[in-house]
Amino acid sequence: MKKAVLILAIVLVVSVAVSVEIGFVAANLSAVTQATIAENLEAISKDNGWTIYVSNSAGSWETMNNLVENYVSKKVDLIVIAMGQASSLTSSLTAAKEAGIPVIGIDSEYSDLLTADILTNNWEMGAKMATYLVDRLNHKGNIIVFKFDQFYGTRFRGKALDVVLSEEPNITVLEEHHLPPAGFVEDAQRTMESYLLKYGDKIDAVWCAWDDPAYAASLAIRAAGYTQNDMFVVGIDGNERNIGMIAANNTAVVATILQPFGDSSKIAAELIQKIVVEGKSPEEVIGTVRVIYMDAPLITSANAQQYLE
Repeated sequence: MKKAVLILAIVLVVSVAVSVEIGFVAANLSAVTQATIAENLEAISKDNGWTIYVSNSAGSWETMNNLVENYVSKKVDLIVIAMGQASSLTSSLTAAKEAGIPVIGIDSEYSDLLTADILTNNWEMGAKMATYLVDRLNHKGNIIVFKFDQFYGTRFRGKALDVVLSEEPNITVLEEHHLPPAGFVEDAQRTMESYLLKYGDKIDAVWCAWDDPAYAASLAIRAAGYTQNDMFVVGIDGNERNIGMIAANNTAVVATILQPFGDSSKIAAELIQKIVVEGKSPEEVIGTVRVIYMDAPLITSANAQQYLE
């Protein structure tokens, strides 16, 4: 009898693990970083026997709201949003909270409607990259700036750049371009091509709010026949493609800041395990402050290779 009870207990534990349903929605899966988070979380879910549904809001907060609400209606066990903006998702996050469904954000803005937000500090990253740029310029020169204000994280990075530049009278912003929420790679490359025609070698550096437009700008620079000795490009995120370019040291891309997206997926999975599977309260698992910060190192040609190994 005891043996039968033990076998039944084991079966119940396995069935609980397999029955976990996760709703995942990204702001835009066209971004390498968000696609990476989705892939990592899918792999972890498969290893744990969890079911995960992956959705793409394609740059629309309205779509993300609808997708989160769909997951609430579906009665999933937990929702993960990547690069969301909590202040633009009030209705769906409120619905999730009222339904008792935890919502974990990955770089999705602080909100008491989120169970937790896993992120790197966007103010810190923006300041770190801005100071690297002005130091590499020896505090003088002309720059192009690619911003994206529709997402709080990239907006914070741009504001940090503005603060740093306010103390740099010998650095001139030739152009400031605001990227669209979709088609940003093509838009950045096309816009950079026009700036190169307009300013040529007067451009000394290009600051980009994240790595995808930095990559696009570098393509335009190479096609125009310029090298990093003529002008350089910096971004933020630390995707493998850009780190590889930095390590090779033969393109305009010279620096990025690594956001450990693999770690964010692992942390999210640990929270799912503890909150959903083990039934622990969010306060017990996370504590009073619902923000989990990760370190974000600066990557240049001096250390890029070690992050590819």
